[in-house]
Amino acid sequence: MDRFRREIDGLSTHKLIYKDKFTDGMKIKICAVLSSVKIRQTRKGDSMAILKIEDLTGSIEGLVFSKVLEKYSDILISDGLVAISGTISRQERTEEPKLKVVEVLDLEDAAEIWGNALHIKLPSDHVTPPLVDRLEKLFGANPGKCVLYIDLAYPGGDVRSLKVDRFRVQPAPEMLQRLTELVGEDQIKLSTGK
Repeated sequence: MDRFRREIDGLSTHKLIYKDKFTDGMKIKICAVLSSVKIRQTRKGDSMAILKIEDLTGSIEGLVFSKVLEKYSDILISDGLVAISGTISRQERTEEPKLKVVEVLDLEDAAEIWGNALHIKLPSDHVTPPLVDRLEKLFGANPGKCVLYIDLAYPGGDVRSLKVDRFRVQPAPEMLQRLTELVGEDQIKLSTGK
């Protein structure tokens, strides 16, 4: 999971360590591993899956009902790395929360589908014409819907976030890898919003 830390941190709206604070009806998105997948039959005879979902901080039980199971059964496998969205089901404060799964994505695809904002942090003194040219070529070759922000870090600790209106990108794994090579792993943050 460490390989996908950027996606896990940026695309997850909640961390499972805080599941005791989850309330009934809360909508969440998490990037996690499926530590177990069990298929069961409902009283009506429909198939459903019960998942044990683990992120880097905790775990939660996931419920996948028949229509969702039919749509995503090919990626609901034990030890699979996934991005899951759903709604919390919790009738009593003392009841352990469960996640009613609505959507499941392969973790490698989640950045492209859920990623709405890409922040690139650059020390202001490292922004050179050759770097700007390489970044513009990379952005131009990967058009998409994801909004770009350049977060300029100035000496003394000030950071100024600048929205790049000229480009929107598709944060595909290859594009993110190339961007990492240009600016460094810790300089990129993908998120579901600004």
